[in-house]
Amino acid sequence: MELDYDKWADVYDLVYSYVKDDIKFFVEESKACSGEILELGSGTGRVTIPVANAGCKITGIDFSPKMISLAREKASDLFPDPDNLNFIQQDMRDFDLHKKFSKILIPFRGFQSLLSVQDQELTLRSVKNNLDSNGKLIFSVFVPDPLMLADGYIPFSHFRDIKDPISGENISLWHEGEIDSFNQIMHVRLSAKNITPGRKVVKDFSREFQIRYSFRWEIFHLLSSCGFEVEEIYGDFSYSSFNEESTEMVWVAKLFGDS
Repeated sequence: MELDYDKWADVYDLVYSYVKDDIKFFVEESKACSGEILELGSGTGRVTIPVANAGCKITGIDFSPKMISLAREKASDLFPDPDNLNFIQQDMRDFDLHKKFSKILIPFRGFQSLLSVQDQELTLRSVKNNLDSNGKLIFSVFVPDPLMLADGYIPFSHFRDIKDPISGENISLWHEGEIDSFNQIMHVRLSAKNITPGRKVVKDFSREFQIRYSFRWEIFHLLSSCGFEVEEIYGDFSYSSFNEESTEMVWVAKLFGDS
């Protein structure tokens, strides 16, 4: 987690405005339990705020003070007196909130921001110490693309077009990067350009990030070695079974021995 996430805070909502398909899933999973929810890597509240809006009591933690500040600002606009929503600056690798949570969520690529097995293990130990005995850990990761891994790099290419949720401007996202197959880390450069109908670039920015990819049985044994039992693996956020065509792995795990 060497990346300076504060540099991402001001563009996070814009760049990831297209990520919406998991929100309903995490809201429904949160509503299905009666206890408190904890989200790790909560960012600017993309998932945390909808969960709170659904009536669940949730705490979001993030490594970036600026992300936390923006999340609190967004929450204050929606919830003037948010009894069921809290944001705390913490490191997911080493946290203790002195309470137990019914569900702990790590949406989107939060778990993949952990760039070593040691960091993954530290995070799972912290989760274990803050999870209710009957609680569930739910997190999602992408399925590595074998063709991209074989190439060893991500060529400069158009990623997707998005619309600025505030200005309504059309933004074109591009990415490129290198793949460190030995450490299973992708080094990605993301650039954004606002292009007018006349094809004139009127605004652009770029950011870099690193992300670690993991494979199915690697995660399975990682969870097992850290005291978790896998309950489900979904292939998407519609509860489809994981199969060879899946592009996502949505993991649901419980503490080992929980009946």
